[in-house]
Amino acid sequence: LAKMGLHSFLSSYMLGAPINLECSDADLKEAIREAKKRAKSEIAPGTATAYYDVAKRVIHASNYGMGKKLMHDSYPECFPTQADAEKVQKMYFELFPLVRKWQDAVVQQAHDQCCLVNDFGYRRWFWDAKRWSWSKRTGGWELVNSGDAKKVISTLPQGSAAAIIRRAMLSDSFQILVAEGKAMIQIHDSLVCRARKSEIDRV
Repeated sequence: LAKMGLHSFLSSYMLGAPINLECSDADLKEAIREAKKRAKSEIAPGTATAYYDVAKRVIHASNYGMGKKLMHDSYPECFPTQADAEKVQKMYFELFPLVRKWQDAVVQQAHDQCCLVNDFGYRRWFWDAKRWSWSKRTGGWELVNSGDAKKVISTLPQGSAAAIIRRAMLSDSFQILVAEGKAMIQIHDSLVCRARKSEIDRV
């Protein structure tokens, strides 16, 4: 599903035409394609933004620990109110509850060992993943997420992405493009190059 189109899948629920995951892979692929087409052409109510873009924003924002206030402040064109952001985020987490469980687990891990090490061996230290806070509700102390929690949540996927793009940049094939003056810039997870029409396939 992640490879076929997670944004389109969430969009299908936002559009009120949820995709059934029990169908075959071929049918799922077609359903995702149809949902994407519709989600990119229809505007979400109260916004000037297509459903697809709203879904994309909420997935990336939620994956990296944003709450409703920050989503509304950062993307008011997608979330005119905090309630709008909260509604779509709730839908996302209900569809994929393991995302929140993973976030909680990785913050706890960072709290326990004061660091995280990604699959490429990159280590990052954290001293403020969690803190003790007095709860008026329970009348006792609770261990809650603290200042580093959002950085903790983003560290493993972003660190791995950085390692992957770095390996690509250091590869022999890309270094040839650098030497030829065809490599231009690296942006996020992309390497941007230029080439004559006759060179496009090789580049």
